[in-house]
Amino acid sequence: MAEGHRPHLAIARSARFAPLLQRARLHTRMFAGLVGGASTVPRAGSMDAKVAEFARRYEAMGLQGTPASPDEVASLERQLGVMFPAAYKAFLFVLGRDGGPDFIGSDCTIRHLPKLREWAEGLLRECGSQYTLPEKAFVFFMHQGYSFLYFVADQSSEDPAVYAYVEGDSAPVKKAESFTAWLSL
Repeated sequence: MAEGHRPHLAIARSARFAPLLQRARLHTRMFAGLVGGASTVPRAGSMDAKVAEFARRYEAMGLQGTPASPDEVASLERQLGVMFPAAYKAFLFVLGRDGGPDFIGSDCTIRHLPKLREWAEGLLRECGSQYTLPEKAFVFFMHQGYSFLYFVADQSSEDPAVYAYVEGDSAPVKKAESFTAWLSL
């Protein structure tokens, strides 16, 4: 498989994204360098080191975008009444404001996150599905209005399983054993 090729993501690499990608790499490197120093990541026990470890993995995987700030992520957690697992928080710190070229056509940034559960429930209704999202389901990704992904944010895992629903299915299916594994697909 070619480097950076992720068939589940819309990939569109072009020269117009070059400055954005360079800035995202810089932000990611700066975040990774904060571990052991004066971290700006919100404190939650030893969460800082765990989040930083996931961020380093994502950078090594070639994920690029514009990071969300720690304040933006903390504000979103308060707004939605959820505590994000370390793997997902790191994702937001790598590309939470702009999903970069791998996520073109998909709603997965902090600007869209507050609406995604409502949109996902609407899609389930429109498709006649009897499935109800679990109470703690956090819809983190919607693609073109016909599919969505979620994990259960119940604090039982730093890297929770990912479930996928595609228009016309009766219910979501487990897409990956962990958020990190989903990013690797």
